Amino acid sequence: MRWVIWLGWVEGLSAILLMCIATPVKYLMDAPHMVEVLGPIHGGLFMLYVFALMLGVGRWWDWRCVPAGFIAASVPGGAWWFDRRLEQGLFSLETDVMPS
Repeated sequence: MRWVIWLGWVEGLSAILLMCIATPVKYLMDAPHMVEVLGPIHGGLFMLYVFALMLGVGRWWDWRCVPAGFIAASVPGGAWWFDRRLEQGLFSLETDVMPS
């Protein structure tokens, strides 16, 4: 599960770099090279992150994890907020078993 949280941080960083550095450089300096490199990297990380969340459903988290993670990862920095919720156990499966 730690690797999913790590992946969320990397995906969030790629979104911030793409939207806050590469895109302004593209339009203000007419230099699209950063977007051409960071765009596909961010896209791949985003898809990998959402796929990792889907893999965790039923194993670590309940079904609410995927739509919430998808929406959070769509907002720059949202994956960081969402990963904190994963660490807090907000989407954890109930593992407590009633003693017999």
